[in-house]
Amino acid sequence: MPTLNVDLSGELRSFVDRQVAERGLESCSDYIRNLVQLERDRQHLRDLIMEGVNSPSAVVADDAFFDEILARIDRAEQQWHVSRSS
Repeated sequence: MPTLNVDLSGELRSFVDRQVAERGLESCSDYIRNLVQLERDRQHLRDLIMEGVNSPSAVVADDAFFDEILARIDRAEQQWHVSRSS
């Protein structure tokens, strides 16, 4: 696998080291990898939102609609946390 070296200042390196310890990760690489995956997922979500904004409305955006969106987000976050711990 190709590698990527990242130089971090002392303060940033200390922060990353604390995050690795607090999250029970094996290495700084695991922490950085998780951050990159999270950012990729956020960008994908932004793309989906913009696609929805630019598309014709297919449903009424009422309270029930937003409740379902929040429930889907909660389920996705739970799956993400489960997949990270396995």
